[in-house]
Amino acid sequence: MKQLNLGSPDNPLDALYFGIGLGTTRGLSYELPLDLMTPILAAEGIKRNLGLRRVDVLIADQHMKETGHDPSQVDSLARERLGQVDRIRTKLGLDGWNVHLASDITSTSEYQEIQSEIPFLRNPYVRMELADMEWFRRRGIDIKLGWRSSATDHDEGWFDSQYQQHVGSGMTFPYTRAGRTIDGNAVPPYSHVGLPGNRLLLRNGEDVPGKFQRMPKAVQKHYGHLTNLYADLGYPVTGGKSQEIFRNREMIPGRIKEMCEAII
Repeated sequence: MKQLNLGSPDNPLDALYFGIGLGTTRGLSYELPLDLMTPILAAEGIKRNLGLRRVDVLIADQHMKETGHDPSQVDSLARERLGQVDRIRTKLGLDGWNVHLASDITSTSEYQEIQSEIPFLRNPYVRMELADMEWFRRRGIDIKLGWRSSATDHDEGWFDSQYQQHVGSGMTFPYTRAGRTIDGNAVPPYSHVGLPGNRLLLRNGEDVPGKFQRMPKAVQKHYGHLTNLYADLGYPVTGGKSQEIFRNREMIPGRIKEMCEAII
């Protein structure tokens, strides 16, 4: 994860937000990848380490409507995803967390005013991303957690650079690793996009051992790091936070299952 600029004694960092998408331009994502736990656990780790006041999660339903998806299907999926994230928050005992639908924000007069202040951009989706950041910044939320990937030119770092270029420099941008597919392909790298055959999913009955055996060693290591992140926050898992699992990778599927059973 990128090192955070910790601010100054007179202006310490105070709060963080990150977004959860509902799909891509190609379609909605009805499955929940295990990779979604990366930003959730990373956000909680940053909150504890910096003593942040709050973490806000933005469910990007309006963004999907803007890309042409059926509004009723988006609304249904958004309510489901909000409930899933809220259950994870409750199961993990995450204090000071708030989950929002983007549609509840984008309809406000303040948000629309922010959009009108942003210089003209040809892509309305980019304009919305920048308005999101500025809306949260004006509410004292000065950290946006995102992901970086060399597999795409338009990871969240790209959007963040657009914010700095067109809006301002009032946000800090730490990054996690992108999600991974079973075969090791980092495309699509989105933590929120899950297809049953090529992603490790957060659901009852998931074939964790079978999918784990299909993974290249680098992807197995990726999920080993995720279980270490979980353990580092004090959640119980066999072996605790340990580098030993990378020498004995057969331990990792069991740790993943323990983590999933505690969350679902």
